[in-house]
Amino acid sequence: MSADNYIYIDKKTFEVWSCVASELEGTEEIGLENQKSSLIGKGKNLEEAIKIAEQVNNYLVEYGIHFKLWCK
Repeated sequence: MSADNYIYIDKKTFEVWSCVASELEGTEEIGLENQKSSLIGKGKNLEEAIKIAEQVNNYLVEYGIHFKLWCK
């Protein structure tokens, strides 16, 4: 069974998001921002955000940690 997700770190806000990897219906029209499914946490800086993402990445995250929103 596939998890079909990835972790996204916003380098400007230091937010850490769980994102859907599969293309959502109408992704081009609604934008990649809709790939975000839930906010995991927010770091005080990029280093802290990466630590948060690394902790979550150990659990059922199929495509790892990314700094850019995308869909397959």
